[in-house]
Amino acid sequence: MKISLLSSPKLGETPNPYKVIFRSLMAKKTSCMTPLSEEDLAYLKRKTKEDKTQIEAQYQTFLTSHPDGHISRKSFKKMLSESFPRANVKKLSKHIWRMFDIDNNGLIDFKEFRMVLHVMSHGSAKDNLKQIFKVFDMNQDG
Repeated sequence: MKISLLSSPKLGETPNPYKVIFRSLMAKKTSCMTPLSEEDLAYLKRKTKEDKTQIEAQYQTFLTSHPDGHISRKSFKKMLSESFPRANVKKLSKHIWRMFDIDNNGLIDFKEFRMVLHVMSHGSAKDNLKQIFKVFDMNQDG
């Protein structure tokens, strides 16, 4: 009998723990091999004044939680509900999402995520107000 580490268990079958570990390691290995684009790296270096090593380390951490390289609305809501268990996450996530999804493509990539965090922690009062305004600009008309 040949054992495949890639096959899934049949319905009702107990998953092989070695297969589970292998898949997990392969997912992490694959995500860590996805490089940050040179364009995004240069942009983040210029805007955050951080060096390449710091940005790449942050990107690898981001990929650990988001191996496909972006945050979906669903995972964003989940993050908020875990962080703010008593909040109305459905409403809150919709408004905060606008601040993060800068290009309005329905996903938050590392560059967008990192820039919002950078502005919120190191930006000027004016830059922070611009970001916060996006939360309240429900129809996005400025």
